[in-house]
Amino acid sequence: MRKKKKPPAAAGRAPLDSQEALKLSIARWVRDEQPGNVTDEDLERSVEEALTTEARRNERTIAGVRVTQALGRTDNNADRFAAKSRAFRDARLKSMSLMSTYFASTQLLSTIAKALTLWYGAHLIGNGALTAGLLIAFLLYLDQFFAPIQQLVP
Repeated sequence: MRKKKKPPAAAGRAPLDSQEALKLSIARWVRDEQPGNVTDEDLERSVEEALTTEARRNERTIAGVRVTQALGRTDNNADRFAAKSRAFRDARLKSMSLMSTYFASTQLLSTIAKALTLWYGAHLIGNGALTAGLLIAFLLYLDQFFAPIQQLVP
């Protein structure tokens, strides 16, 4: 007896990384809107609530498709959906732009700091005021300083 192959993933289903990106965007929005310290649990709960609300809205929308078609509101709903889609796309593009700018600038600062440290350390080693081991240690400290800053944006 032949085994059945698994069907391919549905064409409309978003890949996991897109879902995680959506969760991250919602979490950041929630974090920015909340006063004071917000814990990871609060963010996770808020993200899940937002996704649940969106899922309910989608269920109501799908259930109301026949009614919408019967009442002739298809164009109105299509326009509203297009506007919301554009707003979401624009927000994601802005978010990605800010993330890429932040990552590139922190990477540039890290590289400049290492280059200056290496240049000045080589000068001090040449004068006998510094050992190579201390220079290497300081370069490693620079890595430890910049690593958390670069990890702020995934």
